[in-house]
Amino acid sequence: MLKKTMFLMAIATPALACGAVYQCRIDGQTVFADEPCGEDATKIRVEAPNSIDLKTPKADKKAPLSGEFKHLLNGIQYIRENARSER
Repeated sequence: MLKKTMFLMAIATPALACGAVYQCRIDGQTVFADEPCGEDATKIRVEAPNSIDLKTPKADKKAPLSGEFKHLLNGIQYIRENARSER
C-alpha cells in the first residue's frame, strides 16, 4: 500500500508544480513571473513535455582531458599492464 501511495505522489507532484506564467514588460525589459506583473501581463501556457528524447548527440572529437584526469588514466593503464605481466 505504501508503494502505491508513493508512486501516486510521484506522478501527481509534477502536475501540481505546473502553474501559470505571466509575461510583461517593465522598464523596457521582458519579465516572466508566477503572478501578473503589470497591466500588460500576458498569461503564457507552459506544458511539460510528454516524451523524452534519449538520443545523445555524437561528438566529432573527444573532449580534451584535464591534466589530473590524464594522470589518473595513465595510472590505471600502468596498473593494468603490470597486472597482466604478473600473471
